[in-house]
Amino acid sequence: MDYLLIASMWIAYCFLHSFLVSTSFTNLLARSLKNYYAFYRIFFVSFSLVLLIPLIKYTDQLDSNIIITYSSPLNIVRYMLILGSLSMFFWAFFIDYDSLSFFGIRQILDIDRAFKAQLAKEKNTTASTPTKSSGGAGT
Repeated sequence: MDYLLIASMWIAYCFLHSFLVSTSFTNLLARSLKNYYAFYRIFFVSFSLVLLIPLIKYTDQLDSNIIITYSSPLNIVRYMLILGSLSMFFWAFFIDYDSLSFFGIRQILDIDRAFKAQLAKEKNTTASTPTKSSGGAGT
């Protein structure tokens, strides 16, 4: 029964995590939050982490039996595969991908630029609207 509960908790977590990052939900938030949407990513990462830590702790409390034991040559291959996977992960995350963007920090740093662009747009809109003149050549 514990395994069914843990499986359903993981399924619920994965569903919620995927829903919160889906394009339809993020587009809805982008329209409703406007410039404050920059804070969504850091909220999403924090919220996911807050939900993930208790889930991992609860999963770790279960009695785990060893299902597969590796002999010495396969153990070396297993550790080589783990090392290769971790190397690719760190290369992709810290070199090829903007990790500040992943955590939502880049979006918050760029919010000042978005506010300035909006102010400039509003200033251009008000400057281009004609004003009534008080007198002129025809009066």
